[in-house]
Amino acid sequence: PKAYGGEFYSDFIEAAYLEKNGRPQEAFAIYERLYESAKTDKTILYSLASISLALKDSKAMDKYISAYYALAPQEAQAMSLRAGLLWSRGDLKGAAKLYREALSKDPEDPEIITKYVTLISALDSDEAVEYLDLLAKQYPAIGSMIALNIAELYLKQGDSVSAEAYLKKHISSNPYNIEPYTVLANIYEVQGSPAKALKVYLEMEKYGLASADILVKIG
Repeated sequence: PKAYGGEFYSDFIEAAYLEKNGRPQEAFAIYERLYESAKTDKTILYSLASISLALKDSKAMDKYISAYYALAPQEAQAMSLRAGLLWSRGDLKGAAKLYREALSKDPEDPEIITKYVTLISALDSDEAVEYLDLLAKQYPAIGSMIALNIAELYLKQGDSVSAEAYLKKHISSNPYNIEPYTVLANIYEVQGSPAKALKVYLEMEKYGLASADILVKIG
């Protein structure tokens, strides 16, 4: 709005620059000053809410995340910030529910996906595996990375059989991704099954994925 004036905008640009360049506390101080004359400005309020969450400032989170959520309760970003606030208070199930709602609004937001997966991995590994498997089907370009995350979740549960089965399934349909081979071979080495590990390394050589180190292992 014109009522904000030139100085308002120059201060806003300075705050945005500081926020983007790793000086969040300085940016936060400027945004707070601007907020006094722009109580309903969603852009400024979003920056205040997200910075307060990043800084783990409980008092500021209560004030600004609550205010932002009140302005835009149906927006994915507002739900995600509110979920972060609940998470910080120890309400993990409430946070997971809100992240799911946020993803229903914006299913491709990478930041919300990352936070949700991190939370449910700690809260419910089975749910995390199910969600990651769904992501792998939706985004085959990052399927290899997701397969590694799923295998890691199984291994954290002590379920090496499921980790092995998932990696083998992924490799059979994606034979040119190197990382799943190395994780699978490592599982076999830890189990004391060198013959199985060798078979994996030979498969890597077959598809042109064997580095000098892998060739030494084969030898």
